[in-house]
Amino acid sequence: MPLWPLAPVVVIISLTYAVSRSAPMDLLITAGIVAAALGYEVLYLRRRRSTRFVVDARADR
Repeated sequence: MPLWPLAPVVVIISLTYAVSRSAPMDLLITAGIVAAALGYEVLYLRRRRSTRFVVDARADR
């Protein structure tokens, strides 16, 4: 792949541009959603792995 680092660099530049143009309230809402999802994972799902459905895409199972 002769242009290997080009795709990741373009994505990083594009995301940096998109985030810099976003409204601060949009970024706060997104951060709140991410924090809620992380809290759900850490506080609820990890303790109940045996009884709750958790997607497992590993080929060895």
